[in-house]
Amino acid sequence: MRELPVSSHAAAASATPPQDLLRMLDVPGGADVALAEIATAQEAVLAEDDPDLLAMVRLAISRDTLSRRNTNVPADLPAVWAMIGCPVRAAALAGAIADPRRREQALAGLVAEPSASDDSARAEAQSITDPDQQAPALTKLAKTLAVSGDIERAKTVARSIANAYQQDQALIAVVQALTAAEDTVRAEDVATSIPHPGRQAQAMIIVLRTLIAAGDATRTGALLARAEEVARSIIDPYRQGWVLGNLVEVLAAAGQTARAEAVARSITGLDRQAQALTSLAAALAAAGDAALAETVAQSITNPGRQAVAMIVVAQALAASDETARAVALARRAESAARLITDPYQRTTTLTSLAQVLAGAGDTARANELADRAACLAQSIADLDQRVQALTNLAAMLATLDDVARAETVIWSIPGPDRQAQALTSVARTLADAGDAIRASALAERAETVTQSITNAHQHGQTLLRLAKALATAGDPDRAEAVTQSITSPDERSQGLVAVAAALSAAGHHERAEAVTQSITKPDRQIQALIAVAVALVPAGDHTRIAGIAASITNPHRQAQALAGLAEALAVAGDTAEAETLARSITSPYRQAQALTGLSRALVAAGDTTRASGTTEQAEALVNSITNPVHQTQTLAGLVEVLTAASAAGQASIMAERAETVARSIARPDRQAQALTGLSKALAAAGDTTRAETVARSITNQDQRARALLAVAAETRGIHGRRLVSSALRSHHWTVSLDALARMCPSIVYTIADEVLPCGTDRAGDPQANRPGSPESGDRVQHSDE
Repeated sequence: MRELPVSSHAAAASATPPQDLLRMLDVPGGADVALAEIATAQEAVLAEDDPDLLAMVRLAISRDTLSRRNTNVPADLPAVWAMIGCPVRAAALAGAIADPRRREQALAGLVAEPSASDDSARAEAQSITDPDQQAPALTKLAKTLAVSGDIERAKTVARSIANAYQQDQALIAVVQALTAAEDTVRAEDVATSIPHPGRQAQAMIIVLRTLIAAGDATRTGALLARAEEVARSIIDPYRQGWVLGNLVEVLAAAGQTARAEAVARSITGLDRQAQALTSLAAALAAAGDAALAETVAQSITNPGRQAVAMIVVAQALAASDETARAVALARRAESAARLITDPYQRTTTLTSLAQVLAGAGDTARANELADRAACLAQSIADLDQRVQALTNLAAMLATLDDVARAETVIWSIPGPDRQAQALTSVARTLADAGDAIRASALAERAETVTQSITNAHQHGQTLLRLAKALATAGDPDRAEAVTQSITSPDERSQGLVAVAAALSAAGHHERAEAVTQSITKPDRQIQALIAVAVALVPAGDHTRIAGIAASITNPHRQAQALAGLAEALAVAGDTAEAETLARSITSPYRQAQALTGLSRALVAAGDTTRASGTTEQAEALVNSITNPVHQTQTLAGLVEVLTAASAAGQASIMAERAETVARSIARPDRQAQALTGLSKALAAAGDTTRAETVARSITNQDQRARALLAVAAETRGIHGRRLVSSALRSHHWTVSLDALARMCPSIVYTIADEVLPCGTDRAGDPQANRPGSPESGDRVQHSDE
């Protein structure tokens, strides 16, 4: 046995403690620098003749810790940093988001307004693979081309977007860009080229607003008539009502109030009609006709909509410095709001009222309404609506310079992920208002909150894999303590199965049975019972074995138990009883499994003649097995037996047959499962070259890594350690734990001590009774040397 080599490169990598690597995230691009440093160190370790596994695990843990911090970053937070003048930090944060779809969404939001003459802009946009994220980038390019005068190219870029809706939205964006440049002629040309009537009318309305502002009555009148005609052609009444509502606002702005009211009242849906009348009331108030605006608002029968209309008119009055009338109308709107029964709608209305009153100078009443809105929001049953209501309230408070109170509202939102999203939303509101300093502070808070989020499933999987590895490595006490800390019942049950098996294998049968009884999931409990029963065979406790076997009523699990018991009896030397038990199994797969186990024991005992007979019988059952994965597993088991019996030619033929069956499986995940089992069997049989070839042929990266790790656990030695190191370079560190437990248990002990909180060891001494633990006096050792 020899000491694990410690490379100078690994030592250099350890020179930067994990907490220092985490602090690097506080500077722009720090995550990229830290991850690059880790990657360089991993490559250096892999370059060694014999890779330092402990160093590789530690580096992988640091990498995964850094990556996890950006898992929950809101996709629109990088855009906030860009808006307030921090493009480097924005790009670094967007690029560090782990989820590919959300990363593309974040990066698409950072695509700068391109130069019209820059052909690379289109290439950059088209390099985004997600169509939903590519469309905004192409839209920005189309807008830039339109403003520069290249209208045909702008339309070409917009129409290169595959999705019809997104394509029309891009053309509408071109219309907006042209009207902003006061190029209404070409804007109208693009608007009328949009085939969808609803979106064509929407684009026309954008042009109309610019024509009205410019005082072009002739063109306004013609386009209004055309827009109304298009709007009336819309079949969907909801969509038609929405477009007509926008048209009402334009008609009112054009001074055609009678026509605007007629159009509004022609809308059949009461909710859309109320919205249109609200738009009309706002336009009338903005035009100075407050009396008529109030009359229109009060004509709305729905209390909620009436309150909203009054608020909109009050806002227009406040903007016109008619604060007294604004406050009076807001107070009347408050009375109407009391009739709203829906808590979400009422909260939203109170928030809007508070903003109007604060803007009109009535801060005392505004604060009272904000408090009422905050309390009422907590009664909203729908979580998404509650979060939206509280986010809106926080944004309103922030725009009124009450950021501290806004944060208090945000902290009342349940869950750090939703809090981070709310902080991002409010930061964006402040950035839009030009308040870069406070937007920056809230963006910082959002980043801090996301770093505290723990993915419960991922955390449970980490603990489960660590518990299984500790059990495999021979530390069932610590494995049980870790398992009991898992909150998910299913994952905890899986861990306890491994603990029960490890305790049984170590001869602690009564304690193993107690652990089994504590498993709440019936199927998992049966798995543990099978492991306990199999472990009792060498002790000859047939009474307890019979009792356990009788308690398993599920036919599938009962066949599994009998197969395991048959193999255990064969290993214990009772081959006659093992064969009798094997032949009593009705499932072809489980009977073949039992006969294969019997053959393996007979070969080990030197009875090759009898082993040959049972091997042939097991092979004959293969064609009766309907599941191709089970077929492959059976054939792979026979490869091991034939190799052990020195029948290399037959083993090779059997391996080819197994591989053919595996590759015939259509589902990629099932095929990968079958090939993984085959590669593991080939490695156990000593054919490591072919085992690795089969493993590397698996297309799915994660499945391929698992297969190579299974090969590594059987191969061991320097090549095995190199395979594990390669997996640690590119996959989550916990994926390698099972192979590490088999190859070098002391590494698992060391890592468990470093990553688990204190107190997870039942005995209170995390080093107690552990062979090979560095702190116990032994060096970190490989079990194969």
